[in-house]
Amino acid sequence: MMKVHHKNLTSLIGYCNEEKNKALIYEYMANGDLDEQLLGKKSNTKFLTWEDRLRIAVDAAQGLEYLHHGCKPLIIHRDVKCANILLTENFQAKLADFGLSRSYLADGDTHISTAIVAGTLGYLDPQCTMLNRFTEKSDVYSFGVVLLKIITGQPAISKTEDKVHISHRVDSLLSKGDIEGIVDSELQGDFDSSSVWKAVEIAMASVSYSPDKRPYMSDVLVVLKECLAIELARKQSNIDTENTDFIEFTYNLTSETGPLVSIDCGLPQNSSYTEKHTSIFYISDSGFIDTGVSKSVSAEFKINLQQQLSNLRSFPSGIRNCYRINVTSATKYLIRASFYYGNYDGTNVAPKFDLHLGANFMDTVKFTNASVTTFSEIIYTPLLDYIHLCLVNTGTGTPFISAIELRTLKNDTYVTQSWESLARLRRFDLGSTTNLQYRYKDDIYDRIWAPLGFDLWTQISSKLTNDELTQNHYQPPTIVMSTAAMPVNASASFDFYWDPDNVDEQYYVFMHFNEVKKLAPNETRSFNVTLNGKYWGGPLVPTYQSTSTIFSPSALAGESRYLFSLLRTEDSTLPPIINAIEVYTVKDLSRPETSQDDVDAITNIKKAYGVARNWEADPCGPTKYIWQGLNCSYDGNDPPRITSLDLSNNNLSGSVPDFLTQLQSLKVLNLGNNNLTGLVPNGLLDKSKKGSLSLSVEHNPNLCASTSCNQQTGGAISNKKKNNNNNHIVIPIAASIAGVLVLLAIVATAVICGLKKRKSKAVNIDEEQTAPNFSKIGPNQRQYTFNEIVKITNNFNRILGRGGFGTVYHGLIGDTQVAVKMLSPSAVRGYEQFLAEVKLLMVVHHRNLTSLIGYCNDESNIGLIYEYMANGNLEEHLSGKKNNAKLLSWEDRLRISVDAAQGLEYLHSGCKPPIIHRDVKCANILLNENFEAKLADFGLSKPFPTEEGTHISTVVAGTPGYLDPEYRDSNKLAEKSDVYSFGVVLLKMITGQAAYVKMQDEDNKPHISSWISSMLSNGEIKSIVDSKLQEDFDSGSVWKAVETAMACVASSSNKRPHMSDVVTQLKECLAAELARKRTDHATEQSDSLESDLASISVTTTEFEPIARLWDKQL
Repeated sequence: MMKVHHKNLTSLIGYCNEEKNKALIYEYMANGDLDEQLLGKKSNTKFLTWEDRLRIAVDAAQGLEYLHHGCKPLIIHRDVKCANILLTENFQAKLADFGLSRSYLADGDTHISTAIVAGTLGYLDPQCTMLNRFTEKSDVYSFGVVLLKIITGQPAISKTEDKVHISHRVDSLLSKGDIEGIVDSELQGDFDSSSVWKAVEIAMASVSYSPDKRPYMSDVLVVLKECLAIELARKQSNIDTENTDFIEFTYNLTSETGPLVSIDCGLPQNSSYTEKHTSIFYISDSGFIDTGVSKSVSAEFKINLQQQLSNLRSFPSGIRNCYRINVTSATKYLIRASFYYGNYDGTNVAPKFDLHLGANFMDTVKFTNASVTTFSEIIYTPLLDYIHLCLVNTGTGTPFISAIELRTLKNDTYVTQSWESLARLRRFDLGSTTNLQYRYKDDIYDRIWAPLGFDLWTQISSKLTNDELTQNHYQPPTIVMSTAAMPVNASASFDFYWDPDNVDEQYYVFMHFNEVKKLAPNETRSFNVTLNGKYWGGPLVPTYQSTSTIFSPSALAGESRYLFSLLRTEDSTLPPIINAIEVYTVKDLSRPETSQDDVDAITNIKKAYGVARNWEADPCGPTKYIWQGLNCSYDGNDPPRITSLDLSNNNLSGSVPDFLTQLQSLKVLNLGNNNLTGLVPNGLLDKSKKGSLSLSVEHNPNLCASTSCNQQTGGAISNKKKNNNNNHIVIPIAASIAGVLVLLAIVATAVICGLKKRKSKAVNIDEEQTAPNFSKIGPNQRQYTFNEIVKITNNFNRILGRGGFGTVYHGLIGDTQVAVKMLSPSAVRGYEQFLAEVKLLMVVHHRNLTSLIGYCNDESNIGLIYEYMANGNLEEHLSGKKNNAKLLSWEDRLRISVDAAQGLEYLHSGCKPPIIHRDVKCANILLNENFEAKLADFGLSKPFPTEEGTHISTVVAGTPGYLDPEYRDSNKLAEKSDVYSFGVVLLKMITGQAAYVKMQDEDNKPHISSWISSMLSNGEIKSIVDSKLQEDFDSGSVWKAVETAMACVASSSNKRPHMSDVVTQLKECLAAELARKRTDHATEQSDSLESDLASISVTTTEFEPIARLWDKQL
């Protein structure tokens, strides 16, 4: 407790150590512990809703995750249980009781061996009782039991004679598919079923018998946040189904695999279900669209029909009707729209219509007959945090849609050029012996695999389980890979082909192989692949029970027929085989959508005025469907901008909103002939005066369109004197002067009183500092005399660096190297920075923050002693300023960025109150001997009292180039200011450039973010990346890192991600790069392929998807 600090751990306030009387003083937790609340033991027990329970679970998981991953060495709690989760007056959960806790002796330890097994019956990991070994997965097991108790309201061990453990009870109910029988009956069904399912699955994964099958707490935390997001969406939908803003929070989930969003179009509002054939959970589309009408297919077409196809939404009105679905930008998705006509309108005439994705044409939907399901499916990486899926009436029938499904894919699969998206043409299970289609749960990405057979082929098969098959990142279903097709004539080639409708069509082909037969010593299978008689790749030698995938690294085009042949090599004794194939056509969906600032402004206008026009999806694109009343400008690859807005004659009422000024390119604004009142914003009036805006506001009798009336105190408007010709209000000069005098008097009074009753959302920080209370520093930070400091530093012999407070010296305490930071008496504001750093380091602890070892407070000699960081700072390595600087590989850079991001995320989200660093830069990211990164230099840091405001008003401080321009211009500091600075750090790590890039023209030094924006418009990632990397990196990983960094440096802080999101994205970048490196060394087969063929054949060691773990348990 003396060295750890997190908002979800109980805080130690003081202690008593008086002879035999010893005590600890903690913060008071007004609502007792979770066990009392769940079991009703407390007299003032509150009924915990499903949302309450999830919030408590997330809080407790965050505290435990910090002990496991935020502390160095990691700490095992050893007694996680409901009674040790305490609740504040606001029911915020904090983990407590660390009497049994143990930390690893060293950072590389794998377990703790104890002579005595300690813990609580029912929560104790069964592996610990057998082996007397505790690991972090022991805590995960205990937390899984906590989760099951939260879900069920039942004790860990039943009170019946058979004493059944809670995990066994839940397991038996799950085998019957009885989710309602699992959930606490006191909830009375008031929960989102999908949210509960997800919680049950992660809980059951956590209590797996084998520790290797249990997730880490970081994985548990991600899933619980998704559960909470889904439940909040349901509640918001119940409150206001017409307001779709909640979707921005709800469906921005980050699940790596499996179903993400499954929407039954036309399903009644607030309805949901689990489809019995696929076990996929579907929700109503009512929260994603506010147009169209719900319909059902005719009864005769419902026989043996999957449930999501029995309803549909039809759009008899409007040319373009659009769904808005929020997603995670820069994440690869499989998007599938399903259409089943089923003679729903009784005409027996199926329509034909277009499907758009954002501002781009995606597909034309047409039908062969009423009983055939049509799918439109595309693999797409959105640049924004939402997508618009639009149905467009082309005059050949009423558009409709049955279902929409979004599935996340790994970013290092289905790799194409940045502008290319992939529309499914064919996806075949070539060795099928059942003639059945397969999708989720057989395929964790929910791809649909159709059987295909041919007279000249024969099938071979084997029994294969998920555990037996070594998968690659494409992970085709095991059941598909357990069968293969081969030519009937063993000496013949295996051929398949298709003829394009247009020779200009471009294609990507992905072939999946697995040797289904265990070959005898004298048997070999080896073959080459040809395309239209020309060598395409090989020789291929499929590996037994191991998936490999080959694909073309660039699009195929220009052929009237694509004939692929698999030909056995001369030394092969067996014919070629293939298990599955996917063929995609290239779609160019790169047409940019309207500038986000303009979209935000025009959307706010629609909401504020309740505009009745059919304003759907992107305002400016496609140009054929531009919103009524708008004109836009188009400039190459730049996002379109709104240049003209006509809202006249719309019977609009209320004031003219300020957000109209956000339309930066607006040249014409017509608000005439409405019932608008109040003042026209000064921003619009200023533009009108300068001639950059043609502003029309005539025939709004109660609207003032003059800067003079805007000067009145309180904004009061007199209608007694007005000029009806120009709509300007005449203001008496005396009134203006009086108003100014009153305003000055108010200001003076406020200053004199010190603004004691200030109720602004901003929090003013008193810059006056007080001396640090060194007595509060614990024994881990011992005090040294100045003479000892002289000895430690060898008379200040070696300087490591200098800062605003003074100089940092190298030192030795015994055999341990340290860094000694001494305060210079002449340092400008150095003492204030010094005190700020002391105050912060006395309370925070994280493996990615520099640690305080000791201090000196000897009269005028004041210093701090830190752990020594052997490899200096990141800036030295990126710039080459350090003599022994290491060339940082892309993996090195990603690991460093993840470390630094975790440290900053802890300050923002793990501390209470949150802490803003205020000087995040490469020079303040230090590297130890293993190149583990730690954030340093907290002299400018400020706590951020979130319960009192949205920002801190303070003097601007920081480093040019890293400094948030929004903070610089407004003096308003918020956590997103740190995010901007970290974005600059990321860009420097990617590019190797300075914050201000040196160009050939020495007078031109653009900011690194502007420079990258101009380079990105060319779509060439390699020109951005540091040339010292020599293209040794995964392009998908780099793209994701660039997109994350550019989001961080967005001009508006509202558009920047939180650091928790940045950490998630960077971990995905690192995973993709590690996968590439494993691929490069996985098999000799990949080394033998020619340069025009890519191969992936790796064993994944990542945490398995929850659904897959769950399948194994059942």
